[in-house]
Amino acid sequence: MTKRKGLSPTAPESHLIDIIAYKEAKKVLKDASEVDLAGPLAKGMINVFIAQSGSGKSLCAFLVAFEELRNRHFDAVYYIDVDNPHSIYKDRYMNFPDLEGMFYLTEYILDKFIPDEFGAIPTEKAVSLLKDFTEEKYAKNKLIVIDSLQNIADYNDLRELKKFFRILKGITNAGGTILVIHHKSSKNEAPNFKGLSYIKDASDVVWEVNPNFKKTGE
Repeated sequence: MTKRKGLSPTAPESHLIDIIAYKEAKKVLKDASEVDLAGPLAKGMINVFIAQSGSGKSLCAFLVAFEELRNRHFDAVYYIDVDNPHSIYKDRYMNFPDLEGMFYLTEYILDKFIPDEFGAIPTEKAVSLLKDFTEEKYAKNKLIVIDSLQNIADYNDLRELKKFFRILKGITNAGGTILVIHHKSSKNEAPNFKGLSYIKDASDVVWEVNPNFKKTGE
C-alpha cells in the first residue's frame, strides 16, 4: 500500500478503517461487563455527589463506601480526603468498626508516606496516586473516593478539568469505580454547581445530596 503524500516515513501504512476489524470490535463489545450497582453507585463508572458545604456529603460518601465494602461489593476502598483536616477521622469515623481494605488517606498521610518525587504538595501526590490506579492490577474492583474535586483540580480551568477526568476515565477503564464529591454553590444566582456543564457531561452518574433535617436537629 502506498503511503499518502505528506506522511512521515514512520507513519503506519494502514488506513484507520482497516485497523477496525468487525469481529474484533464485536468481541470487545461482548466482553464488556454488565452494568452493576453497589448501592447508589454504578460500578466501573464515574459517580459524583454534589451538595452545598455543610450538608453532610462527605459523611454520606463515607457511609456508602463503608457499607458497600462491608457487603464485599468492592475489594478495597481508597478514600482520598484532601478537603477535611487530619483530625476529622478521629472526630467522625473512629467509632466505625475496623474494615479490612478501608484506606482513609488524609493530606497528612499522603504527605508522610508518598515521597516528594511524586509531588511537592499533598494534592499533587494524590494525583500521582490516582494515575497508579489507571493500571488494572490496582484498579479492578476498587472504589476510589475523592473528597473533594475543587481541592484536587481547578474546575474553572477546562483544560485541567479535562486532564483530571481523563485520569478518572482511565481508572474506570481499568475496572475501578470512582466517587467524586463536589461542592454546590450556595448562591441562588449561580449555576447549580461549579463547573456544571463539563462535569455533568464527563460523569456517568450524578447525585445531589439533600439533607433531611429533623426538628431535633438530627
